[in-house]
Amino acid sequence: MFSWPGSPRERQKKYPPPPPVYFVSAPPPVVYAAPPPPVVYEAPAPPPVVYEVSAPPSVVYEALTPLIYEATPPDDYCEYLPRRHHHHHHRGW
Repeated sequence: MFSWPGSPRERQKKYPPPPPVYFVSAPPPVVYAAPPPPVVYEAPAPPPVVYEVSAPPSVVYEALTPLIYEATPPDDYCEYLPRRHHHHHHRGW
């Protein structure tokens, strides 16, 4: 049994060599080829649809304009009321 010490030592020496194989099996180039950027650009290409939906805002502007105009007339109304009620109240008409 004492004459077998050479066997275990040889086996231990054979174990270390495997490490290098692991390094070779890690090819980074494959990871780079997997994520194709061109596909991501093709997906965000449909932004025109969002622009078409945001086009209707023009209706909101049209509705706001008439409201602002209706709110300004009151000033004229106030001038008309005093003029008719009291001739010498605003401009001495």
